[in-house]
Amino acid sequence: MMNCMEKRSPDHALIIEQIGSLRSIHFWRMNQLKARSEGDQYEMSRSDKAIRLAMDQCDELQVTFKLQNQTLMAAEQRVPFSSIEKNIKNELKINNGARRKAKVRTKPKDDELEILR
Repeated sequence: MMNCMEKRSPDHALIIEQIGSLRSIHFWRMNQLKARSEGDQYEMSRSDKAIRLAMDQCDELQVTFKLQNQTLMAAEQRVPFSSIEKNIKNELKINNGARRKAKVRTKPKDDELEILR
């Protein structure tokens, strides 16, 4: 639990959304594997659609393919999401921070100054 005086990172809300989408991928992949073992075609199809939707959401939220694939792999190996969540959060913080820094430049490069002159 977070102390009320602690500052949240600017990406906190984004990370919560990203984690939610990855958690969905994990849940539905595990559900799909269970349905396959039981021969439930309807549930396999339903799970497939849900996985595709969650992956599309991850793409919109700019979650890397690496993290999406790690999540799928963990589900296939029956690793609980809670076991990988901390590593995923750390990776998301790094990725989101790098993306934010890449967008913010404090001064133009020399060749850009030439264009402006």
